Amino acid sequence: MVIFNNEIKLQRDTGDEYYYYCVAKDYAWSFVGLRSKIETDDEDKPHYLHHEAIDASALPGDLLANMTEVVDNLLLFRIKLDDALSDSFIVQEYHKGRREPFPKVIRVYEKQKVEVFDSKYFLSVYPTKQSTIVFSAKYKDIHYKSHEEDKKTSDTLQYGPYSDIAPVTFEQISLMFTFMYPLPTFTKANRDIFVSHWGSIAIDEYFAIFNAGAGINGQFSRVDYQPHINPNQGANAISSLGTELPQYITGLYYYDYIGNISTSHAQRLDDHVEFTIQPRFPIFGQWKTDWNQGYNMPTEKHLFQSPVDPNEYTLEVDYMHAWDRSLVEDYTVRVILPEGATNIRLELPFQVTGADITLEKYYGTLDYFGRPTLKIQKPNAVHDICNGLVRVKYQFDNQKMIYLEPLQLTALIFVLFIAMIVVSRTQFNLYATKQKK
Repeated sequence: MVIFNNEIKLQRDTGDEYYYYCVAKDYAWSFVGLRSKIETDDEDKPHYLHHEAIDASALPGDLLANMTEVVDNLLLFRIKLDDALSDSFIVQEYHKGRREPFPKVIRVYEKQKVEVFDSKYFLSVYPTKQSTIVFSAKYKDIHYKSHEEDKKTSDTLQYGPYSDIAPVTFEQISLMFTFMYPLPTFTKANRDIFVSHWGSIAIDEYFAIFNAGAGINGQFSRVDYQPHINPNQGANAISSLGTELPQYITGLYYYDYIGNISTSHAQRLDDHVEFTIQPRFPIFGQWKTDWNQGYNMPTEKHLFQSPVDPNEYTLEVDYMHAWDRSLVEDYTVRVILPEGATNIRLELPFQVTGADITLEKYYGTLDYFGRPTLKIQKPNAVHDICNGLVRVKYQFDNQKMIYLEPLQLTALIFVLFIAMIVVSRTQFNLYATKQKK
């Protein structure tokens, strides 16, 4: 995934309510998300701006008149300008597949090269007074560039500044450079949240990961993969993954379709749990694997009872999984509520758009009537954009419904005992047994 950070400085009139942003439709295949924000004194807590995708008909007439011939080649967005904005803000574009390995296959000990391409000018529906584009790449690792740069440092390549650019001016440039890292993407991820009023919330997750880096030329050899033979061995392979989980979790597990995977490590620290996993094999370019993981969380940390209505509950959990700075092409979250929950309401983070939400039934052990389940499916879920709390509010009569499953279990055991008594006292022979005199 490639992130394009665009810092925009504008001359804002008093009546301007929106800023109109565009992305070239040639990149619609790679575009997965947009985020706009204003930097604050706290770097970890920026102020985010709302945005929405629009059609060309929603553009102001003066803007549309300047680009009627090219407007069909643009993806258009409308960003809400609020009072917190002074004169500048940042728009981040998230793209997949914009770092293409070249060549497509390499030997295990060879260095991976990738090609990145973008517009030489900032693409805008407005006239632009000045535009500068900066690529972050070590200059000594650059092998090819389609245009000569205007300025360079050891770690950056700069084009511009260019002045007085007409609206929707586009000229593609490309760079090829050494990139000694994998290109991971989660092709599918499921996050199931099992809510219980008995003191524990269970999280069960499934992940399928693909490395889009350069594939192996020929057969894989463990000899080529030995670090003492070649220091560049498998630099573009995924050998391990690490993340942080809540400090209070219990019962952490990690397995795949074969069984439990022992090459994992978890350490509980003061404020979090460090969780590191190693797949059964290094995931080289064009390779993939999948696994399951999960844990339990105390109900008191995420489920809250209303002080006004004792039957009103609010669940607050993270919408995204814990593998940050990642993209999931097919992401599904299921919130499985207790049997008997009613009047269910869902609140998603405002950044989560384009999700398909359905209400289903989940049948587990002793679930005779089915547990209400909220299913949230979203394509191209970017962790940086979608990360936030999902809130589910519902009604649940704790005094009555919490004892439903224990009563069902008691009734089941009672019925089994009755059945055993009946079977033991029933004669199934086709002829009567003769009694001895």
